[in-house]
Amino acid sequence: LTLLISLCSFECEQMLHKTRKFIEKEQLFTKGHHLLAAVSGGVDSMVMLDVLCTLGYSVGVCHLNYRLRGVDSDEDCSLVKSYCSKKNIDFHMFKASEEDIREMKKGNLQEKARTMRYHFFEDVMERFNYDFTCLAHHSDDVAETFLINALRGSGSKGLAAIAPIRDKYRRPLLPLSKEEILRYAYKNTVPFRQDSTNLETRYNRNFLRNDVLPLLTKRFPAATRSLAESSFLLQNEFRLLEYLATLESEKWMEENPEGLAIRQISEIRQIPGAVSLLHHWLQLYGFSKDQVKKMLDTHESGAQFASSTHTAYFDRDHLYIRNGEKMDLEFLHIPGPGIYRTSAGNTLIIKKIQDISFSKDPYIEIVDGASIRFPLTLRTWRKGDRICPLGMDGRHKMMSDWFIEKKIPVFKKKLVPLLCKGQDVFWIIGYRLSEKLRLTASTRDVFLVQWVPGE
Repeated sequence: LTLLISLCSFECEQMLHKTRKFIEKEQLFTKGHHLLAAVSGGVDSMVMLDVLCTLGYSVGVCHLNYRLRGVDSDEDCSLVKSYCSKKNIDFHMFKASEEDIREMKKGNLQEKARTMRYHFFEDVMERFNYDFTCLAHHSDDVAETFLINALRGSGSKGLAAIAPIRDKYRRPLLPLSKEEILRYAYKNTVPFRQDSTNLETRYNRNFLRNDVLPLLTKRFPAATRSLAESSFLLQNEFRLLEYLATLESEKWMEENPEGLAIRQISEIRQIPGAVSLLHHWLQLYGFSKDQVKKMLDTHESGAQFASSTHTAYFDRDHLYIRNGEKMDLEFLHIPGPGIYRTSAGNTLIIKKIQDISFSKDPYIEIVDGASIRFPLTLRTWRKGDRICPLGMDGRHKMMSDWFIEKKIPVFKKKLVPLLCKGQDVFWIIGYRLSEKLRLTASTRDVFLVQWVPGE
């Protein structure tokens, strides 16, 4: 019995050691970060919570009660709440309303639930100053996702879908298998509940988990682990592709007042993996891989392709990307005070004023005239843009980080007008002013800047 207990203890220590090394290697977080654990009450998330606490991290818990399984949903919530109470862990809970439930049941239930879940995570992180949210995905989840995306015809990005880090989300259990997690739970008496819906094979993931992978494992015992390892390898290869594609973009691409120009398409066609390279550049503008394939097969000057936000067209050996009908904000040179109109009907007004009257209108700002430093540019976001947000004591923030924090989707970045000096953003129009333009005790000239959206 003593030997058995020692073996169990050793196995748990090995699992904790593996998790800790993974956290350090992937630089997920440190002991100085305040973590939010997303805990459903199932074995994966309950073990994740126990592991994080055992390893000495500062953890709070959030739990979302969808109320889709009646009493079972309430008992899941009670288990998590009770565990947090016993361990003195901060507990944050959201309970879906009747309206939420009706909305979730319209269309894709899983997708609607996922959207609600992530909105809840973001809200708790912001309100209670958590640095990251920890999710309890493990290597079996990676294998399942690999299969699902492979069957959908995904490329390397889709096959490497579950990454250790995504924005403010961290996955510390990725090196562990489901079997290891279950053994840890039983040996450490970690309480958890079974979700009976996980057995319903009408969902693709459950079908693969309960029917397909067990069948594969009978023939190929290491199937799950091998699929997960393949996904991890593809993650590294995709990171390399991103890095190399970014380097190559400097050679082939240039931005101009009319949009983006990709030069010498005939030479790009000769590059091995040209489809992946060009798609990496153009996916930001909403173009699919199938569209990119057609672009590379096209040799006709004047040929056009449209995404939901942009238009691509050929002019001899160049491919030009321009804003589509929904993305009409052009590059405007702002040499000094005046009234400037865009082709989409928007108007920018900059004028000197004598009487200061602050407005709550997000499209009106009162600024220090001496700090404006004409000429300026009215345009949309470019990689490398940064702002010194009002109220942040002079600290800069990359615009890419600001977009993530505000949950603005990638394609909508190009919808937000910016008033800039080079890559310094002075005003995210409608959202945030730069600290550099604020009024001070030494301000002499006061200017009003106003944006009037087109009809």
